[in-house]
Amino acid sequence: TDVKVVANLPTLVHVWRGDLTWARTLRDGTVRVEGSSDLRRALPSWLKLSAFASVPRVPVS
Repeated sequence: TDVKVVANLPTLVHVWRGDLTWARTLRDGTVRVEGSSDLRRALPSWLKLSAFASVPRVPVS
């Protein structure tokens, strides 16, 4: 059984950096996941965020 993620690289980088949530990208359609429902639900736990994802961003003026 396979799972397929359809997205562009910049979107996946934003998710990895913590700028976008996985749930938001699925809702807005910028990421699409194909496969069994069990694999689709498990996928987010396989994709770890950057170690810096939890660091607050400093606003750029």
